[in-house]
Amino acid sequence: MNITSRYAKCKVLNYKMSSDEISNNVEYHSRRFIPPPANYKVEKEVVIKQGERLDLTAQNTLGQYENFWAIVDINRTMNPFALMQNKSVGSYMKIPSPLSIIYADGPVPMSF
Repeated sequence: MNITSRYAKCKVLNYKMSSDEISNNVEYHSRRFIPPPANYKVEKEVVIKQGERLDLTAQNTLGQYENFWAIVDINRTMNPFALMQNKSVGSYMKIPSPLSIIYADGPVPMSF
């Protein structure tokens, strides 16, 4: 998993599902809590424009559209769509520094 994934530091858990004929193990990630905004360093603030999309904002400011979730986190919104709907055109949205995305949830666990 990519270290900038929001689930990179969550434990992988296993749930065993079974019926009379079939037994399956399902892997899933433990719950992720949104880190406090203080864990992120604000790189800049951008003005929201009419029709702007969060994934394109992430691509233009962070270099990866997959990191849209970090913008959602630093702006204290759980729903990415709500962030763009609740902020009016012309208002400011915080953008985290790329390095603070990696460490916002704490140190990255290393596996060898």
